[in-house]
Amino acid sequence: MHSDCGTKFVGASKLFETLDKFTQSTEHQKKCRGFLIAHNITWHFNPPSAIDLGGLWKAGVKSTKTLIHRTIGIHRLKYEELSTLLTSIEVTLNSWSLSALSPSPLDFNALTPSNFLTLMLSTANTLQFRSKWLTDQKNGTVDTLVIIRESTIPLCRKHGRITEVHIEQGGVVRVAIIRTATRFLKHPPVKLYPLPIC
Repeated sequence: MHSDCGTKFVGASKLFETLDKFTQSTEHQKKCRGFLIAHNITWHFNPPSAIDLGGLWKAGVKSTKTLIHRTIGIHRLKYEELSTLLTSIEVTLNSWSLSALSPSPLDFNALTPSNFLTLMLSTANTLQFRSKWLTDQKNGTVDTLVIIRESTIPLCRKHGRITEVHIEQGGVVRVAIIRTATRFLKHPPVKLYPLPIC
């Protein structure tokens, strides 16, 4: 396991180190040790001053917390309800689009992490180069497959193809017309996430 040096993580690791003090049964201790050894589970800490490490898993935690808050607000859930919600959120996060499957303007399918989970592959995080803040973002182009961000539906992501763009002075796209599987939408480019082609 990897984490930063937050007090809760350090406390949890100390709890695991002193697990023998809390368990009375020798048989239980042997089972726990056997499980940890069999699954090769160890705890690794990031360097204390490296706050920028672990961005991917922190982003995953942030996305999960955001979806929980937007879905239930301040309501309390029973165990079964929370389990169902977390399963739905897991499905949502694993259906996040990585790239378009084809350049065809009639194809609205995208490659997702769940495709890799189905195939039991562990290379999903190397498919898309993370260029945020390194280069200017490109304007949308016709026939590009995009994810449409809608704040009203937190657990649903729509895909569509750009059919038309409205360009202002300076070559900046201000509005794009998107065709989904069911209808046409008009959105600004800041609410569209273009997907690369595999």
